[in-house]
Amino acid sequence: MRLAKTTSMLLLCLQVGYAQENTQEVATTMLTMETLITHAADQFPATNPQQIYVLVETEEEGISTDARFYFEQGMRLLLKRLASTDIVAIGTYGYDNQTLLDFTEVSDTQTILASMTQLYAMEMTDNQSDGIDLAYQYANENFEVDYDNKVLILRNDSSAAHKKIAKSSRSKKQKDVSAEAVNIAPKTKLGGAIALTALSILPEILDIIKN
Repeated sequence: MRLAKTTSMLLLCLQVGYAQENTQEVATTMLTMETLITHAADQFPATNPQQIYVLVETEEEGISTDARFYFEQGMRLLLKRLASTDIVAIGTYGYDNQTLLDFTEVSDTQTILASMTQLYAMEMTDNQSDGIDLAYQYANENFEVDYDNKVLILRNDSSAAHKKIAKSSRSKKQKDVSAEAVNIAPKTKLGGAIALTALSILPEILDIIKN
């Protein structure tokens, strides 16, 4: 009788564990490089703890000079507005497909900022992989319960990588994400409420640039 009860409890625990593993959700947020600053200002600080995989579109030269400015300042503002215990990883897709930085607490800001320099001189490691698939796989494998788990996709609309991806064979996840990008891109511009937000945080942005 005791053995039967023990077996039943074990099966119940396994079923609960399986259910938890299969209900985990990694959300997707898609932005252009230019809108990362306003996104950081609008969305953070957040109520819940955050685990964010920042996925950056790359081309042969890494990312362009213009995109670099938006990316650097956007990431600096994001790190300032996240909690020190929030977690960030950085990966790439397009010309290069890899995880540049494993999940790291925001308290280790210098390590996160240092990893970003790898984006300025890409050395293609594995062009056969799909950077978007790799990001979601990594995010799911490292899923944190009680955190908002996200993949933040940063697109560079002017990059050659965008055209390259459009011609390649893509997984369902990448097709869905790309379709969403087409719908979002025309609506993403610096104007109206977004411009007001940018103006309201201008002193903080200038302070970041000076430092």
